[in-house]
Amino acid sequence: MSLFHLKNSLGLTFFASLVYLDFGEAPAHLIYEQTAVGQGEIWRIFTAQWVHSSNSHWFWNTLALFLISAALSPFFAKQILSMLFSGFLGVAFYLYYIADLDYYCGLSGALIGLLVAGLLKLSLSSKWRYTALLTLFGLGLKMSIEATTQAIFVESQWGVVPLAHFYGALGGVGYFILEQLKTPSFKNTEIGEKNEI
Repeated sequence: MSLFHLKNSLGLTFFASLVYLDFGEAPAHLIYEQTAVGQGEIWRIFTAQWVHSSNSHWFWNTLALFLISAALSPFFAKQILSMLFSGFLGVAFYLYYIADLDYYCGLSGALIGLLVAGLLKLSLSSKWRYTALLTLFGLGLKMSIEATTQAIFVESQWGVVPLAHFYGALGGVGYFILEQLKTPSFKNTEIGEKNEI
């Protein structure tokens, strides 16, 4: 893996770490707060996704951000940011229109959007199809466990929000669908050999 492929991963990891080091745990002016958003502080539905409630929450989310973006970068280096943003949009939609939460923060929903978008794109490759589909199955199993019991890996005093993960995943699905509508003829079937997607 070249430094070019790691550029986005390192940049995103550095930014997430900088936010945490600078603002600390759950900064009051950046987290999602239902009352504040209702009063017009719309930016919170996005800034909340970059801040975390504890050291453990930040560590696991930031580690996942690096690993997922680094794994996908050799295939989709130019699309990492847009795929991640699709997850952000999914979670933002949930927070603004659906959520009945007093507070929320964390990057995990957007990360699931990034991962789902990347895996769906990889599933179109004959070389990576089964690996991508198996990973999607594992992700779905993890989300199902969290929806019925508790978070895996992360210990957050605010608790896990399964619907944020679900809508982050929907954002990734939406990204994939829109891309396929834009380019219906998928030419790069061997993604492992081409880095043009």
